Amino acid sequence: MITQTICKTFTFEAAHVVPGHPQCGNIHGHTWRVDVFVKGEVGLHDPNFDYVIDFGELKKVWQPIFDKVDHSLMLQASSDGKPHLLHETKLFALPGERMPTSENLSNYFANAFRDALPALSIWVRVWEGLTSWAESE
Repeated sequence: MITQTICKTFTFEAAHVVPGHPQCGNIHGHTWRVDVFVKGEVGLHDPNFDYVIDFGELKKVWQPIFDKVDHSLMLQASSDGKPHLLHETKLFALPGERMPTSENLSNYFANAFRDALPALSIWVRVWEGLTSWAESE
């Protein structure tokens, strides 16, 4: 068998706030890019095809995440799980009182893909704008 790494890239638009940060403490937005890397044996996941996994399966895992975060205001959740401020707009709050940083988003997305596809080795890179990223292996 041949082991290879594949990557599927997704994008979404969202604003976020990093409380207490001198610049990022203000609401601001980005085009976020999410690279999902999957390492596995070609043909193992589905022996009928010579690929690691069908890219369409990755898209199915991504779609409910996308529906939550796209065109949202990502905020830090309070201890009761509700996001701080602006309850009248589409909001997304990371679980566990996590700030919506690239690091925490990459971990959140990676865990969602790992939960859906536990037999595969998956890591995720989240781009915050065009020049900055964080990766969860």
